[in-house]
Amino acid sequence: MAITEARLYKNTQSYHQRRAADESLSSKLEAAIVSIREPLSLIYHRYEYNTDVGRLFLLMQANMRESDWDILKYKFATKILTPGSKYKMIFGGSSVTAGHDNLYNQSYPLVFEKRLRSTFEKLGVEFEVRNIAQGANDCMPSNLCYESMGGYDGDFFGWEQSFNCGRDPSFAETVAYLAGVNRASFYQPSSGSWVPSACNMSEYSIPYSSEDWTPSVVGLEPFAPSAAEIQSLKKQMVDMHALTPSGAGPLQNLYKSVSISGMHIWTNYPKSICSFNPQLFSKECAVTAIYSKCAIKFLRKEGAKFGLGGGAKHHPTASIHMLRGELLVWLYGLPLLDALYMVQGDLKGGSTVNTLREKYTASLNTLQNNGELPAPKTCQKDPVACTHRAYCYTEYAPHYTNQTLQSLVVGSTKWILNNGPTPTMSVKQKRPRSDYETRAAYTSSGPEAGEIYFKVTIPSDRNVATVCAYKMKDAVKEMEFRVDLNVDAKNIVEYQPSSERKVWTAIEFFRNTDCVELKDFPPGNHVIGIEAKTKKPAVGVTHVITWQ
Repeated sequence: MAITEARLYKNTQSYHQRRAADESLSSKLEAAIVSIREPLSLIYHRYEYNTDVGRLFLLMQANMRESDWDILKYKFATKILTPGSKYKMIFGGSSVTAGHDNLYNQSYPLVFEKRLRSTFEKLGVEFEVRNIAQGANDCMPSNLCYESMGGYDGDFFGWEQSFNCGRDPSFAETVAYLAGVNRASFYQPSSGSWVPSACNMSEYSIPYSSEDWTPSVVGLEPFAPSAAEIQSLKKQMVDMHALTPSGAGPLQNLYKSVSISGMHIWTNYPKSICSFNPQLFSKECAVTAIYSKCAIKFLRKEGAKFGLGGGAKHHPTASIHMLRGELLVWLYGLPLLDALYMVQGDLKGGSTVNTLREKYTASLNTLQNNGELPAPKTCQKDPVACTHRAYCYTEYAPHYTNQTLQSLVVGSTKWILNNGPTPTMSVKQKRPRSDYETRAAYTSSGPEAGEIYFKVTIPSDRNVATVCAYKMKDAVKEMEFRVDLNVDAKNIVEYQPSSERKVWTAIEFFRNTDCVELKDFPPGNHVIGIEAKTKKPAVGVTHVITWQ
């Protein structure tokens, strides 16, 4: 009898615990639904989605396939139902994404974070946005440093590089493939910008392009889409994509199991969808017509201001960064709200959390083809090798891992590490985004500085190491490389060159001679010694890259 009573008490206690947990989750879901509706309502009204022109303005710059939407929906749903889960976003790119000429917290990745942070917090999902973009950077070597600088296990990879190397499809594919390997999504916005300096001043005391603007300022009721309305918005987005993708179309055709989307303002659409306003779209059916004719209230002269006062014409102003960030919120926030409604409805239908987590995970695996990716089309070539994971050691910042050049240096050297650490990043600090960037390098004063030694580990199926002197034109041609093979681990830290090391001549220069590939290594732990043969040009090392 005592045993039966104990079991009954235990089962009753377990039931009450599950019920309390379900009620807590239900409260979180309801709070998150209220939270996500706020930025969606802001975007809906700011860009006048309820008008034909405003709707095209958003849809031409933010559309996706049905599978892209569903992958995001089930990814969000599994995060919601997994205790201790995290959603990590890594944005890479040029000065456009970095937010040059504006404050750090005005860059579009930080706008996205600001709009959605509250929703993730209410769900108990850790939310992290990392912006590792830098000005005037080429895709080689920066493309190979996404994880080493931005961190591992990313859920989102943003790649904006059409200015610097967008004409080479292999580089976009490198990051898209990396997203696929991580079961993450990939976002490819175009570089460049449009500045509304030729538009009239706003007719409102608080312009639509102001951070202080809200729908209530002009007496608009909140837009709070229901579950049914979300499906209608999804259809509009998917139908627009079927006409013309808003970006990354070639990659979408190749990687159907990866959620891929983009933003490209120079895309032309079928004239039939613009026929409602032949005067506005007299030359082309494209979002550029809306920009150039200032055809929505957001596009006013106040939006031509940069956060730091003035800026380069190819950089987005503060308001255009806001637009870019909110386009991405629209693109990802709608599937997130769809996920919230789905989880809420399934729980009300009697399903348990564990059952739903398994169900959503199975749906996600099916959409993502269980993580299997097709053979790369353009990026499986030296030095890109997208099917191998790159380990990029650099002092460049922002930087979120311990994979630094300093961690590879062994022995003693007279080479100097210049450009010290960057300030700690904080969205509360009103500092230029460029203040957080460092292009540190180990530099040599010439032959008298002797060598610098880097330890490297070479796998059996990728027998190369890459050394870069980025933005030091021809510097790698003035380096001599000497290699000690298979150095014992106990001798690495206090390394002294052995009598058996050799000058390494199996090398290949590439990409404007900023980098050199050392080839034909045997697998194992080796030490590469580098010596400058001249004082001019300046010789230094910015990156050492190996592969897994």
